Amino acid sequence: MRAWRSRSGACGSETKRQVETEPLERFERKGRCYGRAVKGTFRTGRPQSPQQTEFELIYGADGEFAGVPIVITYQPRWWLQVELTLDVREELHDCLSREPR
Repeated sequence: MRAWRSRSGACGSETKRQVETEPLERFERKGRCYGRAVKGTFRTGRPQSPQQTEFELIYGADGEFAGVPIVITYQPRWWLQVELTLDVREELHDCLSREPR
């Protein structure tokens, strides 16, 4: 399995930094297998600021989901956690793959 390196980027005056990665040999969610994936923890905010935001992404490692976020988890407060999951229903896939009329 490929070794994953830390990634960082900037958006305005804030930076986004991948602080932790965990390779997943086989990731499944709601009865669908996405194959190999990576669970990454990211931190955003100004580098020296104590106010930084952390979130997790599970994204595909290869194949049709390579680099595509499958699950995004964000917990802005101790009492609220938001999780977004990629919708890959066949009807949706068919709709998106058609040529525009």
